[in-house]
Amino acid sequence: MNKHLSVLALYARNSFLRLLSLMAAMGILEAVLYVLHWNRVDREQPPLPAAEDLLQGIPLMSAAALLLLLFLLCRSDEEAPAIAYTLRRLRIPEETTVLWKAVYNGLCLLLFWAVQAGAAMGLCLWYASVIGPDYSSPQTVFLAFYRSHFFHNLLPLDNWTRYLRNLVLLLSLGFCAAVRTYKLRRGSRYGWGMVTFLSGVVYASFSAGISSCFMDIVVIAVSLIAAAADAACLRRGWRGELDEA
Repeated sequence: MNKHLSVLALYARNSFLRLLSLMAAMGILEAVLYVLHWNRVDREQPPLPAAEDLLQGIPLMSAAALLLLLFLLCRSDEEAPAIAYTLRRLRIPEETTVLWKAVYNGLCLLLFWAVQAGAAMGLCLWYASVIGPDYSSPQTVFLAFYRSHFFHNLLPLDNWTRYLRNLVLLLSLGFCAAVRTYKLRRGSRYGWGMVTFLSGVVYASFSAGISSCFMDIVVIAVSLIAAAADAACLRRGWRGELDEA
């Protein structure tokens, strides 16, 4: 078990600080964008704009940060040859290390989701405190997350199928990102295929309007099918049916 935890710690040491820096930079830039929008508001002439109107541009910024995070996760193995050397010394099957990389990727993506949701919540609370009690109510933040497609998909309030959809989608994306390098080493020309596909599903899911429970189930099914396709490739390698290129 200590060997397996060493694999997880190895991946974390290689890229976690960079990922944290990326998330912190995203939060700071989103706060700066909010301030720029707020400074253009004529506060002497109500009605004041809604919170979600001041957060325009954040969905695009979040999407760019997610793509950069995925790039860092996918490239981290190739940037550090010492990782491959250490993994060989631990004498753990490569397929097992891919599974641990998938766990690490999934945790990083869930942290990204939490950081983005926390940043959006913080900015909405900031907005409610700045406009004062004359223009805000206990429902101000709730309404902002309900009216904005992106923020409602980010924090779906009492829509539990949406939480499950986000969880399955991000974990599937993390798994496919972990299998990408493994597939490329075995001559596959489609190493980025599932990662690109699920990234598009993430963007479409979070930017779409408030959808139904049925559509959430469809996205969950599509995510699981994509992950299962890469899992089949990993299983063939485990059984020795794939040779390293």
